[in-house]
Amino acid sequence: MSKKIVVLGAGLVGSAMAIDLNRSHQVLSVDIDANALHFLSDRHGISTRQADLRNAQSIRSAVQDCDLVIGAVPGYMGYATLKTVIETGKDIVDISFFAEDPFTLHDLAVQNQVTAVIDCGVAPGMGNIILGYHNAHMQ
Repeated sequence: MSKKIVVLGAGLVGSAMAIDLNRSHQVLSVDIDANALHFLSDRHGISTRQADLRNAQSIRSAVQDCDLVIGAVPGYMGYATLKTVIETGKDIVDISFFAEDPFTLHDLAVQNQVTAVIDCGVAPGMGNIILGYHNAHMQ
């Protein structure tokens, strides 16, 4: 059974992730940009919802029925979006590099039993995290 995944942000990277994930999962792409959403819907058959993701209630509504959230919003929105998703109790993988310290959300994530993988961008991103972990534990 395929998972229900919500991709918050339909920009260049968010759209690419939605297209890839749509091959084997039920994807909902959410963004304020109607043109980006039409591209995903018309050309790739992806479900879309137009919403202002600066609004916490819009985020809560979008993610309420999903199994996983992908955060692909602009950096200036990243921290607030991550916090809202954690408050909903949904697991999230986030590529929105932001200046705020994401570890201030650790206790909130534990409280809500959420796994939040952050700074998972193309590069630097998860590759750097994995290589850093490997390097720290090499003998």
